[in-house]
Amino acid sequence: MEQLMSYWYDWGVFVGVFLAAAVAIYIFFDSQQAVAPGSATWPRVISIAGLLLTLPSLVYRLTQMEDAEVLGLPFLFEGDSNFSLFFYLAVAGLLLALGALVYYLMRVRTVAAVVIVDPFPTVPPPPPPPPSEPIAPQPRPVAATQPVNPEPPPQAWLVVRSGPRVGTQFGLGVSRPNVVGRDPNKADIIIDEESVSREHARVRFENGQFVIYDMASTSGTLVNGNAVQRQMLYDNDRINLGRVELVYKKV
Repeated sequence: MEQLMSYWYDWGVFVGVFLAAAVAIYIFFDSQQAVAPGSATWPRVISIAGLLLTLPSLVYRLTQMEDAEVLGLPFLFEGDSNFSLFFYLAVAGLLLALGALVYYLMRVRTVAAVVIVDPFPTVPPPPPPPPSEPIAPQPRPVAATQPVNPEPPPQAWLVVRSGPRVGTQFGLGVSRPNVVGRDPNKADIIIDEESVSREHARVRFENGQFVIYDMASTSGTLVNGNAVQRQMLYDNDRINLGRVELVYKKV
């Protein structure tokens, strides 16, 4: 063990701190581009914690008698025997950083690689009908009953991007409350995921635009990575409810 500590304080401390910093920087910037920021919170926190645990051994290494004279730094830890404690902290921090990287690559990046099913596939136009003999116009039959104030077709959809039933499309009605949640007795759009509250959010049609409201949910409602209480929705907005991500699609 003393030999390992000697190697560490000779040159390993610089390599360890560099690796921990590289992991934290990679996870932070890659998650900004590849996935929703909220889904990479834990790998970020763990990697930064690992980097912080490696720093005391670096400070100890740079502030020893000989190194401090070369670098012009004050003498710290003079006559101190905490070098073994700093060594163990640094090893634990490096393992934490590497563990955060493995978790990020295996779990978060895998979820981000899920391909969203296009709710509006391009369909080729149907072939023209064959010519037929002209038919004399007939009076159009009238139904015995007509629905009063029928619900218009959906003007927008919520498409599941990650979580249960990836690719599922939920139509948003202009006259319905469009409650999104886990409870089938209270929600119009049911998402069976424990991180989603029973009544998590509501999407209402106001002045020609859909607006999302957070209903005091446990994990909050995020639109494009920002926590909101009320937010107007635009095409391709990303909505995070717990560990579930939806995409807002407008006609």
